[in-house]
Amino acid sequence: MRALAFAPICAIAALACESCNNPQGGPATHVRNVRRMQPDANNSTDGPKKPLEWGQLNFLHTTDTHGWLEGHLKQKNYGADWGDYAKFIKVMKEKANQLEVDLLLIDTGISLLNYNSIHAASLTIFGTGDLHDGTGLSDATNPNGLVSNIIFENIDYDLLTIGQIPSPPNCIDYLIGLGNHELIDPNIAYETASGFSKVYGDRYLTSNVQILDKATKKLKDIGKRYRHFTTRYGLRIMAFGVLYDFDGKGPVNVTTAANLTKEEWFQKAVNKEDIDLFVLIGHNPLESSNRGNSTINTLLEYIQGTRPHIPVQVFGGHSHIRDFVVYNQLATGIESGRFCETLGWLSMSGFRKETYKAKVPQSESNPHQQPIQVSITGTKTYTLKPTATNPAIATATSGLLYARRYLDWNRRTFAFHASKSQDRVLDFPTGDKISSEIFGSREALNLTEVIGCIPDTYCVECSEIGAEKNIYTLLRIALKEVITNSTRTNIPRIILTNTGSIRYDLVKGPFTLDDSFITSPFSNIWKYIPDVPYPDADKILARLNPKKSGSRKRNALSTRDFQFTPMTGEVCAEGIIPLKRRDVKTISEPMTRGLHRRSNVVSVPSPGQSTTDHFGNDGDDTTHTGIPTIEHPPVVQASDLLSHEKPTKVDVVFIEFYETRVLKALSNISGVDYKSKVQVYSLTNSRDVLAEYAKIHWKVNGTCTAGD
Repeated sequence: MRALAFAPICAIAALACESCNNPQGGPATHVRNVRRMQPDANNSTDGPKKPLEWGQLNFLHTTDTHGWLEGHLKQKNYGADWGDYAKFIKVMKEKANQLEVDLLLIDTGISLLNYNSIHAASLTIFGTGDLHDGTGLSDATNPNGLVSNIIFENIDYDLLTIGQIPSPPNCIDYLIGLGNHELIDPNIAYETASGFSKVYGDRYLTSNVQILDKATKKLKDIGKRYRHFTTRYGLRIMAFGVLYDFDGKGPVNVTTAANLTKEEWFQKAVNKEDIDLFVLIGHNPLESSNRGNSTINTLLEYIQGTRPHIPVQVFGGHSHIRDFVVYNQLATGIESGRFCETLGWLSMSGFRKETYKAKVPQSESNPHQQPIQVSITGTKTYTLKPTATNPAIATATSGLLYARRYLDWNRRTFAFHASKSQDRVLDFPTGDKISSEIFGSREALNLTEVIGCIPDTYCVECSEIGAEKNIYTLLRIALKEVITNSTRTNIPRIILTNTGSIRYDLVKGPFTLDDSFITSPFSNIWKYIPDVPYPDADKILARLNPKKSGSRKRNALSTRDFQFTPMTGEVCAEGIIPLKRRDVKTISEPMTRGLHRRSNVVSVPSPGQSTTDHFGNDGDDTTHTGIPTIEHPPVVQASDLLSHEKPTKVDVVFIEFYETRVLKALSNISGVDYKSKVQVYSLTNSRDVLAEYAKIHWKVNGTCTAGD
């Protein structure tokens, strides 16, 4: 593993051009000792409902962390940072040793952690991709992850795999499991091949992803194809890391799951002797749905058809949800949310192998759930379908018992499960250094600078577009003010952008540069078609938003939402400048000394995640009232018709990513090919639209109270 990375704080100056430095001309570098969370973060007032169940084999699971190393600074349910998480891992590892059980740590999406001493036979760690496109800590450097990836590499994962979520070429995640964010950009793909794969060796699994070798011009595996290993207490595991069927770009090749099962090496691995459990990790939804396509069933069909009596445990990602799936009597899967909002827990008991020496802890609650789906109307036992070659598969059973839990990502949760009460058990020097490193990096990248004070929380999916506190309602207003062209000021216009350009809620409280990345991490410029007949332009939105399929849930991710074109806005030679320094204030400046955090103790559950999965509705570690999830169409439109109710002609302005779709829609409507008429309308970075609006309308005057 790489040593704990403190030097990069000073080296961040190399990421930025001169204007990225502080006003005195030196690099904006700061180092501050931070012991608990980030200084500007909240701790939760809601706690877990009961201790965790411990089995012979236990897992902690993260996925799709997307660079949220600092935690959610203005949301108390998720206020822990990666240093807090590292300290929690250390305590849980020690507890596993005391209980004489195995604890395996898994990541199947975007996780960025810094802890160089987490390494013990009883702690196995897995990972599967998507490390960027989420916060400024991962995205404010060029390439993305220059600082955050080094922090991440200090977690001593035992298994990691390739992850994926489509994203713009200049806004892609590096991988621990390689994400599609990582795969689209050739530079990031090569960095992954030479970086993470070397750091993690045979634990970094990329079973179906290859990259073009620059020297030989031939495809080579990015990581290892599989890992066959034995846990501390003797469980023999065969692990694969499989990315869902993804159209790899540039130098990257992704083998489909169907073709993977036909490859000789894969078949030999499945048929190896001495396998007690298959572990299938992947940046891959547990099931195919509106949240995305999954290839898990294709892999299960082959593995279970070949080895019908060996259980399979799946760890999924990509769809950003809490979920647990019972495939059949011998196979289950878990997915653990997104953005450092969730830490998944899974425990298993009932392994009958004499060679497996892990105990069932008598001092703790134990797993008790059979692999049976629980529903409101009753229960359903899943049965493996017999095949011509394996007629006995239908009667195969494992005797395993399960327990799953979704933990809120906050220090109170970590402290409860570490000690059942005392917060101080999470204080360790190494974890504290991680927290300090994160804070120092945030300051050095100017991410803590305050642009304005957000008066209320504007949500992505808790209300309809048009509602006052819906973020797209706000975006429509901001687009009309911020996206301008001085040569077209008197021309009526419509402005089109995709709802996928907004990644997260805009939470009440200080609007920092970091919020620009958090809310909209993707970069784009704006183009337009001049003087389009209004009757034709007025029909474009309906064309882009189909009546039946024109909705996008928070978890319904698609290539349509995230494949952006390269950023062409204002960029340093080696680093992104989201805004000019003269436009912002730092948190330490007098104007913002009135920032406060709420500390009210609540007696009723707060709004938060409320989950129903195949095991029922008791999986959430902390009880919440639930948050509405409203479906939205793929495109939102801002109309700026000036004083004309129905103008004769308008400019059709659109985010560059949607150029092809807009041209196609307009061609279908009018029969005219407008491709040659497309021009640049504004070089304003799409990431900066809300920030520019905040500078105008949300100036900080006195106290600025953070929301939840």
